[in-house]
Amino acid sequence: MGWGPTLGVVLLTAAAGMGAAAGLANFLIYWQQIPNREGASGYFAVTLIGFGLAGGIVVGLITALLVRSGFWKAQGFALGAVVLLTVVAGILAVVLDDNGPTLDGEKLVAEVELKCPAGWKPDNKGKWRDGSFCWIQEKAADGPQEVNPIVLGAFALKENDGQWSVSCAVPLTKSSKNRYLRVFVGRRADVTIRIPLPARPKAAHREWSPWSANGFLAQSNQPAAADYSFRYRVQAESAYDREHPDPAAAFQEARQRALAAMPKDAPVEQWLPFFENERGQAIAYSAGSYPEVEAVKAQPLALIPLLRSSDAATVRRAVFAAGALEQIPGPLIEPLAAAGRRTIEMMREARAGALPEDPDLGAEDRAYTFFFYWKLAMDRAGAAGAAARHAVMEQIRQAAGEGSGEGGIRRIAEETGKELGH
Repeated sequence: MGWGPTLGVVLLTAAAGMGAAAGLANFLIYWQQIPNREGASGYFAVTLIGFGLAGGIVVGLITALLVRSGFWKAQGFALGAVVLLTVVAGILAVVLDDNGPTLDGEKLVAEVELKCPAGWKPDNKGKWRDGSFCWIQEKAADGPQEVNPIVLGAFALKENDGQWSVSCAVPLTKSSKNRYLRVFVGRRADVTIRIPLPARPKAAHREWSPWSANGFLAQSNQPAAADYSFRYRVQAESAYDREHPDPAAAFQEARQRALAAMPKDAPVEQWLPFFENERGQAIAYSAGSYPEVEAVKAQPLALIPLLRSSDAATVRRAVFAAGALEQIPGPLIEPLAAAGRRTIEMMREARAGALPEDPDLGAEDRAYTFFFYWKLAMDRAGAAGAAARHAVMEQIRQAAGEGSGEGGIRRIAEETGKELGH
């Protein structure tokens, strides 16, 4: 067979390889549930089609050189080889697909309890909701996620009779015996533990292991953690979820039950708790009808004494409720503006709880959240509330100063400065 037919076999087989790879990519995207987020599925498909093109060229060339009895016969063998290789690749992808170990057909969670040294205490960042976290990484040494993938887990910091401990729970997404737990608690703890679980845990691993001081590893520029101990076990994901219900979901269930039990003519004060979520932040309302919002709309001036309350929680919730109104009526402007000074008190409380090089980021976040929704509520007062809003803004700006770091007080300083032209 001459070079012309040989080239034809190579080109047709290359095209067939691309088509087969496209079909395989479509199947694997569905099978492995590869998301389209940031183009992940698209990149996967393009990569696989590239391999299909290269494989088709190689298969076509080898077949054309080996089968010299005619173009159509060589082409038939080449296409058969492409189909066979595609089927084998698909079977191997399914058989070797690792979605993590299971027990009794259920996916598993690795639980680790880390006991901190005697006398150890978390810093402010460690107590902050976003200041502590844990994950399982594939390699012992820390590195970019591209070469050392991580799986984030649930984190809880506990104190009992002066002894602090950390609880971590991370889904086991891979069947690997190399599992390294990385735990951060603010700036006070950065611990790496090798969890001595087999690639596929057995039923016996559902029981807690003995406490151990071995298995702590060093990271770059720091030694291995000392005077810590840990224990571990695995649990079915369903069992773990039952023992540790999602706080947001539990809050929503309780909220819906309480709303259903509320009399329609209840005083506004009784509706206030429904304007914030489990983290003390305002509920974000979309289009629609909400009983708590309708209750406040029916008697908005009932918010006046609540905005002037000496109870901080009542003032916060009243501000959130005011922000749910489409327009702030005139008599509500002055008490709402005055309630904004609570931001100054919250910034003062945050600074009082700060330590050198360790701001109280949780308290700063609460101050910023209150300020943000107060400002949002004052926007609903329009031009009639501009003067009162400006006066309180000036006071908040002066109290915030320049702010520091990346915390809530810094954001308050930046936003008030921008609005006031400072």
